[in-house]
Amino acid sequence: MSQSGALGLAIIDHARRVGLGLSTFVSVGNKADISGNDLLASAAHAMAERLRRSGLEAEGFLVQRMAGEGVEMIVGVVEDPQFCPVIACGAGGTAVELVNDVSVRLTPLNGSEADEMIRSLATFPLLDGDRGRPKMDVASLRGLVLRLGALADDLPQVVDVDFNPVVVGPNGADVVDARSRVEQCDPPPPEGARPRPAYPPDHA
Repeated sequence: MSQSGALGLAIIDHARRVGLGLSTFVSVGNKADISGNDLLASAAHAMAERLRRSGLEAEGFLVQRMAGEGVEMIVGVVEDPQFCPVIACGAGGTAVELVNDVSVRLTPLNGSEADEMIRSLATFPLLDGDRGRPKMDVASLRGLVLRLGALADDLPQVVDVDFNPVVVGPNGADVVDARSRVEQCDPPPPEGARPRPAYPPDHA
């Protein structure tokens, strides 16, 4: 077993002994295709053995606190070359591309726009206590959308952010997985600055 895998097993074992609820994921390349909610180090060892028999070597174990029950959403931002930053919010999880329930807005975003963005989703009833289900903390999801929109507007070098899934529960929203991409860019001109002409004016 790799050193990172052994370290992961040690962390999981310690978490079990101190009573910390964890979720374990095996990383193969940049995908987390094999996952489980096992709390025991022996279960993590079994996952590593199954990978090895398939000809794959785990790069390591990602260990994190388990999110509670809730609705899986996606929140992300991308730097569009024509419209500048755009932010998206929709149904998340492993079936995000199949469900295709996403709302997109330009940044900067205000509170009313964030509310409309979330409420326009076909999956909003799941957040709003449809058919006797508990109501989820939509305010926390709204706050996450607003903060990510502000970040994208203030930091143009952050060109891509993907939070998926965001588990929205009755008492908060947990970002379970996050990816981001940063690129070098020219700083924006000072507010009110006049653009310089391409060539010096003709004084003839």
